[in-house]
Amino acid sequence: LTSHPRKVCCNDHHQLRPMYENLIGIQAETGKMAPQLATEWGLEPDGQSVRFKLRRGVKFNGGDWGDFSARDVVHSWEALVGNADSHGRSVYWRATVKKIDAVNEQEVLMHIVPEAQIFNGISELYGQVLMHSKAYFDAKGDTKAEDLTPPAGTGPYQYQARDLSSYIRFERPSFAHWRAAPDFRELEIRWI
Repeated sequence: LTSHPRKVCCNDHHQLRPMYENLIGIQAETGKMAPQLATEWGLEPDGQSVRFKLRRGVKFNGGDWGDFSARDVVHSWEALVGNADSHGRSVYWRATVKKIDAVNEQEVLMHIVPEAQIFNGISELYGQVLMHSKAYFDAKGDTKAEDLTPPAGTGPYQYQARDLSSYIRFERPSFAHWRAAPDFRELEIRWI
């Protein structure tokens, strides 16, 4: 299993789930879409674009990478579709989303080829575009090597360590997470 969020898709994304979030969440009890990093979203009158309003004050884990903003959404999508080593759903995203514009710090406009499953695809339900930090990328570069720390995300845990094919370990960040208070100081996922 790999470290880079653009390489994980669908079932294998679970290894990084503690440290990343999506624009749209899924309610565990009902299976319905719910606000996560986007507080609201909707199809524009032209039927060719979707507007997302982003949650304010969401901090990135794993260092001082600032708050989540529109530039992180644009960066996460561009990293996913702009690299040959992206996950299997990147072909879908290249065909469905023409581009994403940052309207302002807390709002993005996703220009799309109309497709009925786009909201399922971008939510945590299925294909996902895991949100990670543009500031981290600017400082550290593209972390492709297997032994490097994954890019900072907004999830309730931050990356701590791993042993490939054995485990990945996360720790609670030093600040209170906006959505979930982790029950444990550390969380380890083991491959069995």
